Amino acid sequence: MGGVLQTVKTDVPVHGKIRESSMPSEEAWRSFFSVEEILNRMLIDSRVVDAVDFACGYGTFTIPAAQRIRGVMYAIDIDPEMIQIVEEKLRRLKLTNVRTTIRDLLHEGSGLDIAASIMQPFLTYCT
Repeated sequence: MGGVLQTVKTDVPVHGKIRESSMPSEEAWRSFFSVEEILNRMLIDSRVVDAVDFACGYGTFTIPAAQRIRGVMYAIDIDPEMIQIVEEKLRRLKLTNVRTTIRDLLHEGSGLDIAASIMQPFLTYCT
């Protein structure tokens, strides 16, 4: 795996929250995953209506998933720069089924009613 993972602590508030960012370069990040294989194993295909990518980052999963599903792909991230990167890619690819949101998931939740119903079985299992 290429690249160096470096943790940078910042006291710059994002949406009123202090966060820690350890996002590697996009090239390094992509090298960590076999996106197509992961999406195949998750059964992300045209049978999926809507989907959510929490902490979407560079859109590594957002964009390929959006190209597969038949509904809306929601891309949520706390970092405005990550959302801007995703939005630029969407414009370049002319993808229109992605809705981006800058949001602090930990403190604000997703803002999506559907997310609560998707996450409920997981939350129940974990508690």
